[in-house]
Amino acid sequence: MATAATIANPTRSGPAVENWLDPPPLLPESEQKVWDAIAQGFVETDSLPASTGLTMAECLAAITSLEIIGLVECSLAGEIRRR
Repeated sequence: MATAATIANPTRSGPAVENWLDPPPLLPESEQKVWDAIAQGFVETDSLPASTGLTMAECLAAITSLEIIGLVECSLAGEIRRR
C-alpha cells in the first residue's frame, strides 16, 4: 500500500517526509508559494495571502493539500510550519 511519503516522492521510503530539507518536487504553484512562505518556521495562516499573493481560499486549499501529503502541520493557534 502506498503511503503519503511514497506518493509524494517514490524514491524515498519510510518516515523520511519529516526529514526533508529541500522542497518536494513538482508542487503546484499555490502549494509552492505557501511552502516557500513557511520556510522560517511557524507562520500565522492569516499572513499568508500578503506574503504569497494568493487569496485566503487558495492559501487554505494549498495548506490542506500540503497537510494531506504530510509536508506541513497546523497548530491549534492557526499557525502552520513545515514538518
